[in-house]
Amino acid sequence: LLAQDHGRILFGTERAGVLVFEGATLAPLHAALSGLNVTALHGSETDLWTGTLDRGLVHFRAGEVHWIDGLPDKRVLAVASVSEGRTFAATPLGIAEIVDNKVVREHGNGLFVQALALTNDGLLLAGTLEDGLVEIPLTGNPGRPGRARVASSEPGEIRRIVHSEGRRFVLTASGLTVDGKPFIRNPE
Repeated sequence: LLAQDHGRILFGTERAGVLVFEGATLAPLHAALSGLNVTALHGSETDLWTGTLDRGLVHFRAGEVHWIDGLPDKRVLAVASVSEGRTFAATPLGIAEIVDNKVVREHGNGLFVQALALTNDGLLLAGTLEDGLVEIPLTGNPGRPGRARVASSEPGEIRRIVHSEGRRFVLTASGLTVDGKPFIRNPE
């Protein structure tokens, strides 16, 4: 799901692609985005990044469709972006950094990344299947990725990350942590 400011909601579906709900009707957003097996949505209906299960990443902007080549894997599990026009796509083999619809570098090679978030201080937070939460600095030499560091406070499978107003919310298989401290635990 991806809520829009004006009340419309975008749905990424398993077989029908990207749909838009306008209060009473549910319809395809665009013919080029129909029939996709959607795994991730990011952006807005005029500048939309759509991750798929088996076809990679598509950028839909102002009615134009751009398929992104050079991803570490065709299975895209999460997408995040920053205001400088940099977009990040998480895959089971690492993260692709995309500028102007081209992959410019990879981060976290070999990590099974399924959740992403960006902080205000230049960190890419990567939630992995087995390695927990990984912090990747984005500052420094643009030609070389920063060194990834495992943040030990949220070990195990990371399902979702939200970074908001300087706070880090991490949903894992065992519960929710806030700033690295347990907040809600799943009863076993």
